Amino acid sequence: MDLCLATALMLLLSGLALRTGMHLAGRASRQVQLTVQLLVLVVGTIFLLCFWNRPILTAVVPHTALIVLENWHGVFGCFLAGMYMSSMRVGRRRRLIVGSFTTVLAVYAIIAPITGRAPTCQPDDPRNILVSQTTPWTCSPAVAASLLRLHGIPATEAGMARLCLTRRGTHWLGLFRGLKLMTAGTEWDVLVEAYSPSAIAALNSTPAILSVNIDTDGMGPTAEHGFRPNAGHSVLHLGGTHGEHVIVFDPAPEYGIEKWSDDILSHVTTGVILRLVSRDAHARQQEVARRVQRFRRTRRTVAQVSFTTQPH
Repeated sequence: MDLCLATALMLLLSGLALRTGMHLAGRASRQVQLTVQLLVLVVGTIFLLCFWNRPILTAVVPHTALIVLENWHGVFGCFLAGMYMSSMRVGRRRRLIVGSFTTVLAVYAIIAPITGRAPTCQPDDPRNILVSQTTPWTCSPAVAASLLRLHGIPATEAGMARLCLTRRGTHWLGLFRGLKLMTAGTEWDVLVEAYSPSAIAALNSTPAILSVNIDTDGMGPTAEHGFRPNAGHSVLHLGGTHGEHVIVFDPAPEYGIEKWSDDILSHVTTGVILRLVSRDAHARQQEVARRVQRFRRTRRTVAQVSFTTQPH
């Protein structure tokens, strides 16, 4: 329901923007039109560079449908398309073709997150805390389910794939949506921040999802690794060590709990960190930290980047 309402709202705003653009192009002077177009382009550029697809949006609009509500470039596109279609300085056929094509692209940008179907996942043992992925596309839902189980919230890979809007992969805003829905009514909330070495160091033993993009080309032609080129990957951070490593749970079945050294971390290009924070703070965080320590002591596998050869 949240997605339907958000999509309806954004489509309504896009329709109003289209109509406003057409009205302005037919009534306003040339100078006013150019001023408004410039203003829209400036505002749109600032939004795209500073807010779109950035963790700061989750603090400004902490809504489960943010993956739809962030698509203001569709609204801006409809406004400019409306102005173009009503401009008398361009031939009618060209106005119709270009304006309609732009409008279709703008509308698709709004509805794209809710199209498609989630992959079919295999059932897992609910007694396990850490959940391995059962399809090539569900690393994010698997670690999301693991993070929730660590915090005492029942979750499954299949359920999270549906809530996170997983298709051939999962956008981090989909992860945010799934976690927000699952923590609603609990003492936990979702915090998102941009990936950085300092943010990783500050986590200590706090469990968190690392949803990252890794530059596999930068690792060199002789490096053996299991990351797919030009594809993101999500793992569950379980804590740091005294050296240059962090311990993570990789949901790929052939990996499990392993150490990520600087050989991997230095090649992370972009990413986000998602974790659960207690609305009631200290005691519950301590309990989760103790649970994480138990998993770190009982590893299923420990692998270095130089020794992994299977694709994630």
